[in-house]
Amino acid sequence: MLNRTIRDNNLIKVFQLKTPLGSSRKQRVDIIGNHGLQKSPSEVLDPEQFRKFLNDLRAHYDYIFLESAALNDYSDAQELVPYVDKVVAVFNARSVIKTADKESIQYLQGLGDKFAGAILTEVDARNLNQQ
Repeated sequence: MLNRTIRDNNLIKVFQLKTPLGSSRKQRVDIIGNHGLQKSPSEVLDPEQFRKFLNDLRAHYDYIFLESAALNDYSDAQELVPYVDKVVAVFNARSVIKTADKESIQYLQGLGDKFAGAILTEVDARNLNQQ
């Protein structure tokens, strides 16, 4: 179904199915990746074509997650915002907040209700009980 949807939306040169095939149990998650293109979404995707593709996927999936490069490094995340219901930021606990990070945080705050919160990765469990 997923390959057909990619093909029907004429996105075969952009996306490919990354989910491992041949699993004997019923899969609950499918993964689509790009072909390693070094272009931003706006350089590759026609907006209406991409909206139609996402609408076609909505008919088969409860949730669709779009992953993008870091806000500070590329504009990909900002280019995908018009296509999503919510934005969830992912931060690494080992990172130091720099000026560019502060600007990205301001951008996220500016999304209003579209910003759904953040996930903090690589948290040292020993620090969880400190006050």
